[in-house]
Amino acid sequence: MTKFWNVLLLCCILATPAAAQDLYPSSKHVLDNGMPVVITEMEGNPMVSVYCLVKTGSATEGRFLGAGISHFVEHMLFKTTKKRKVGQIAREVQAMGGEINATTSQDFTIYTITVPADKFAQALDVLVDQVSEATFDPAEVEKERTVIFREMDLHWDNPESRLGRLAFENLFLKHPYRYPTIGYKELFASITRDELYAYYKEKYVPNNMVLSVAGGVRAKDIMPQINGFERLQTRLLSGTPFGAGAPTGHTALPGREVRYALYIFIDGLPGGQSIG
Repeated sequence: MTKFWNVLLLCCILATPAAAQDLYPSSKHVLDNGMPVVITEMEGNPMVSVYCLVKTGSATEGRFLGAGISHFVEHMLFKTTKKRKVGQIAREVQAMGGEINATTSQDFTIYTITVPADKFAQALDVLVDQVSEATFDPAEVEKERTVIFREMDLHWDNPESRLGRLAFENLFLKHPYRYPTIGYKELFASITRDELYAYYKEKYVPNNMVLSVAGGVRAKDIMPQINGFERLQTRLLSGTPFGAGAPTGHTALPGREVRYALYIFIDGLPGGQSIG
C-alpha cells in the first residue's frame, strides 16, 4: 500500500506544469517572417510530432460563415501540390513509419505529422508543401466536395450530432459558434474553386500560423531546417476579425468558455459524444 501511495504522489508531482517543464524543456522562436515556433525536447523519445496550427476555423470565415470553407480547405491540402500528386502525401508519411492527420474547429485548423525522430526533415518538407504549395486542382475540388457531402449526410443522420448542433444553434443565437464546422449544404455547394484557393492564400500565411514540434529532437539541430518556413511570405490579413459576418452587437459573448462547458454537458448525457 505504501508503494501505491508513493507512485500516486510521484504521478501528481510529474503532472504539475513546473515538473513537466523541467522534464521536457521547451523553447519559443520567431522566424524572420513572424511565424512563432515552439519546440519541446523529449530526450530519448524515438518519435517526433510536428504540428502546424492555422488560426482559421468556422467562426472566423467572414462572408463564408456557415459554408464550411475552412474544413473544405483542410481536405484539399491532402490532394495535389506543386510537387506531389494525389495520394502521395499520405504514402510518403506512411513510408516513413508515421501518420498524418488534420482537424478543423471553430477557432483553428491543425495539421499533425508524427514520424520517427530521424525522419523529421522529410516530415517537415511534407508539411511545408501542404500549407504553402497546394494547387486546388478543379477536378479534385469537385471530387472532395462529393466526399464532404457524404460526411454531411453521416453527420446529420447521427442523433448525438443532431443534439449537439441543436444545442449550439439555440445557445449561440447570433454568435458564429452556432454554425457547424462542416457547413450547411446549400452554402457549401456554392463555394467555387477560385474562392477556395483565395481563402487558402489569404489565411495560410506565417503571421497567422504557429508551428510546434515535440519529441526526440533538439532545438539547435532542427531550427536550421525549420527556417525553410521562412520562404512563406507574410501578408496583411484582409480577412475579418473573429465573428465578423454575424449580426452586430452579438460577437462579444464568452464563446470559448461557454462552448467548452457545453461539450462537458453533452458528453454527460446518455450516449453523449463530442460535437462540432
